Amino acid sequence: MRTAKGFTLIELVVVIVILGILAVTAAPRFLNIQGDARAAVIEGVRGAVVNANQIANAKYQLGYGVSIGSTATDNTFLDLNKNGAQDDGEPLMVWGHLDNVSVEEMVNLDGDLVVSDPEAPGKNKLYIGFAQSADALENSQCYFLYTQASGEGSEPSFETVTSGC
Repeated sequence: MRTAKGFTLIELVVVIVILGILAVTAAPRFLNIQGDARAAVIEGVRGAVVNANQIANAKYQLGYGVSIGSTATDNTFLDLNKNGAQDDGEPLMVWGHLDNVSVEEMVNLDGDLVVSDPEAPGKNKLYIGFAQSADALENSQCYFLYTQASGEGSEPSFETVTSGC
């Protein structure tokens, strides 16, 4: 009498199916591809805003800044065509750096990103990130935060938070 050694074809197929089901259910927990992609977008937004700010500051240093109101360095705009009036596409500046109101205009943002209201009273910050609404951005822990310059000689801050992406 012969004794069978090894697995039958049915046993092998059942084991492969079970391993496949386990892999499909466990893989998303180990491979957070969407979160990594969102974090990369946030870092890309930071880079774009830093570059836009550097270019705007260079133009300001070259004398393209035009004062709005009484303080020459506190509230200006970049007069790119040198006509003395603020036209579309000419950003507001604060202490030689982009005003938070102008950041969104100067950077081409993806449609999936949510932007906070830069013109809210007392706001000198702008949040850009992934959330259900602009009000929920700060709590989403997946955003870029631009804080405009606060005084003469100060620099704006560029902060990314990606722990909740």
